[in-house]
Amino acid sequence: METKIFFIKTNKSKLNTLKLLIISLFLFIIISMPIIAEEKPGTALLGDFIVTLINLEREGDIANLEFNVTKVGNSNSGRQSIVVCLIDDHENKYNGSLSVNLENAPDVVLNVLPKGFTYVDKVDISIPKVAPIVKIRLGDREVPFKDVKLGQPQFMTDFGDLAITKGQSVPLGKWLSFTMEQAIPKVPSWELLITIENKEYNPLPAEVRLGVQNRDGTISWGGSLTVDVAALSKTSVRVSLPLQETPPQPKILMLEYVDRKAGEHIFKVFPMPPGKLLPFPVVSDKIYEKWEEEYFTLGLPVENEHSTSVSGTQGSSTSGRFQSFEKGRIYVITSGVRTDQVITISGAAHSEYLRLNFEASWLGFPVLRYNSPETGYDQYDFEGGYIATTDGKTFHALPYEQGRIAFVSDRDGNREIYVTDACGRNQINLTNHPSADMSPAWSPDGTKIAFVSDRQPQGIYIMTADGRNQRFLTEGRDPAWLADGSKIIFIKGTHEICIVKPDGTDKHSITIDPASARVHDFHFLTEKNSFSKPSVSPDSSTIAFAIGEWRSGWPYRICLIKMDGTGLRSLREDKFVSGNEPSWSPEGQMIVFRNDPGYSLSSNYFPEGRYAGDYYGGPLDIVSFDTAVDTTQLPKKIWSYGGLDWSPDGASIAFSGHRKKEDINESINIFITRVGTNIIRKITEGKGNNWDPSWLKATKPTY
Repeated sequence: METKIFFIKTNKSKLNTLKLLIISLFLFIIISMPIIAEEKPGTALLGDFIVTLINLEREGDIANLEFNVTKVGNSNSGRQSIVVCLIDDHENKYNGSLSVNLENAPDVVLNVLPKGFTYVDKVDISIPKVAPIVKIRLGDREVPFKDVKLGQPQFMTDFGDLAITKGQSVPLGKWLSFTMEQAIPKVPSWELLITIENKEYNPLPAEVRLGVQNRDGTISWGGSLTVDVAALSKTSVRVSLPLQETPPQPKILMLEYVDRKAGEHIFKVFPMPPGKLLPFPVVSDKIYEKWEEEYFTLGLPVENEHSTSVSGTQGSSTSGRFQSFEKGRIYVITSGVRTDQVITISGAAHSEYLRLNFEASWLGFPVLRYNSPETGYDQYDFEGGYIATTDGKTFHALPYEQGRIAFVSDRDGNREIYVTDACGRNQINLTNHPSADMSPAWSPDGTKIAFVSDRQPQGIYIMTADGRNQRFLTEGRDPAWLADGSKIIFIKGTHEICIVKPDGTDKHSITIDPASARVHDFHFLTEKNSFSKPSVSPDSSTIAFAIGEWRSGWPYRICLIKMDGTGLRSLREDKFVSGNEPSWSPEGQMIVFRNDPGYSLSSNYFPEGRYAGDYYGGPLDIVSFDTAVDTTQLPKKIWSYGGLDWSPDGASIAFSGHRKKEDINESINIFITRVGTNIIRKITEGKGNNWDPSWLKATKPTY
């Protein structure tokens, strides 16, 4: 009994299994069969594809027909074609041809397209404008045109395993792999960067062909590019994208990769919804050149180019055009300051500019971008100010310092006195003399400039602020005005501090009182060394000056002395301070100077951060008489060379400088630094050597 039951159950189980096999086989046959289109007017089945008329328009003597071409089978039928015939009411026939070949794609591509893939193809047929279309014939099937119901294309969005992403490596055969990289907009076409890797021990020939499905559903193919990839290496190629629309906005990107030696092909699709790879605004001429010059690090354009003349800087005459990108903007200045300059603003600096409302802000248009030699980060000059950073992360918008700066320059072949706005504009030669002129010093009211000249007679001269009425004052060097403008302090000979009125009268020496001096080497300091660079305190009570001789073997020293010659002492009595060119801050609380021993030494004497050897110059340093003032943040990579001075508000320092190194083989320029930061700004770029800045303290000079 138990054996019989077991036998029956076994037969039922086999029967169920057989039923499942039959059902599965039936489903497989159904799925594998091509989808047979319903016999509707305006449709035809061509191998694995069905074509459907979706539009017909008449333009003069041309009929423009658009067909939907959809893959419905996988029989590898390859390319097909069909005659399209229009028939008028006189039974005249007008023929055209529709080829189902994905615009001349190879059969291998047609065969791997998934079911449901749809594209649009067009057929133009010549037919007299007056002839009505009463019938249409696709192949051998003729139907009344009035019965044709125009179809609607349904484009595929899910490509399954055919779809790839940007940066995805696609292997082909044993040794090659292809990776789609960045799209590169070009004018008038675009290019796609493809990286091909060869892991074989020998070179291999590879081919890349690109196509796109345009917004209207049509297919466009670019040319193919063949390259020999060296053994065990990678190579990058740029392949033209066949973009025809303006602005181009393709639906998909089609990539055919070929291993030419093995004869193997692979077809991949990159779906391209708007903005996924290319937003495609037009990028033209100078903006494109700048974008390419910076290796497209701004990302892709997000809008078309704009022209603007709206500047928030008072008195601006600048206009320009710009284009916004994913990570910044590119400006082309078309008129005004620095015409034809092309400037890129990116990253955190762009965010700060955006926060202020771009060129409509008080900053106005950008005029220059450069790398700060001190911080190593990009810095941006604008019409009304600049954007800078100390750490590369946070950028600050800063207004230009106010006032005028006099300085020495050899840009015209010899040393002349120049003046410039503190922003670096309007640089004018004031002296225009064949002799060497140097050491300018503004009068406190801004009406005169004292300077030194080797013209005959040699000595100190005075001129008006516009360079007129140049006249000899007295023998001497290193002039410095008292705060009220009534007298000028200067150095005569090697160690004599003198004073004179601007008209040349009441000239006398300041006798140094040894009894009140608070230095242990008084006679050595005052008799064996040279004095230089006197600077008078704002209250006109004290003179700061340097004592020392270049390469004397003894260091420079900065000392202070009262106007009556008493109280000679070192700048810091608690420790030795080596330096030159002292300058009082406007409030009298600080003295900035060049930290420069002033001699040649080939030992390890130098403190950390300096080097031994022959050199001229040193970093800025500040001694503060107010312990609450932070003087630690000053430029360290750009060394002061000759001359420095404070801004009228005491917030900034102008100094001449060069990059720290043993051999000075680069131009010396005038820099401005913000006290308490290492932000610096060069104001004499590319115009000879420039030094000895003197900053006008008067807010409104009179001439």
